[in-house]
Amino acid sequence: RTASGQSALVPAAGPEDFTDIQQVLRRLMSSSKVVQEDAKVVILNGTPQNGLAGKNEALLLKRNINVTEVADAKSIADSTHVIVVNSKKPSTLAALKQLYGTHVTSTNPYATKYAEADFIVVLGNDQVASSQ
Repeated sequence: RTASGQSALVPAAGPEDFTDIQQVLRRLMSSSKVVQEDAKVVILNGTPQNGLAGKNEALLLKRNINVTEVADAKSIADSTHVIVVNSKKPSTLAALKQLYGTHVTSTNPYATKYAEADFIVVLGNDQVASSQ
């Protein structure tokens, strides 16, 4: 409260950082099911090509898919696959299948490291040629 008895709310991220509030408003006001679901997607590079996950992050962000982390996979993957952690986000899953094919699994070797993720995209060598 101020000296005159007024109160003010300050964003948790800081007095000048309205990004969290803007994200909530965008999600609430959007007609896009993908935006409304606000799924958390992790992209892992399972190839020896540097920067592939970053390129795919840009692609997903253009499609309003919420990428929360980009990193390297534990091992090299021949083909790209999507790990479904939360099956209650069907529009995001459909968008990921459209981009990466239908190799989908619920087996999650990354469960401990990316516990908050709804989907984990592991990029495989099949993405190397298509990214060049």
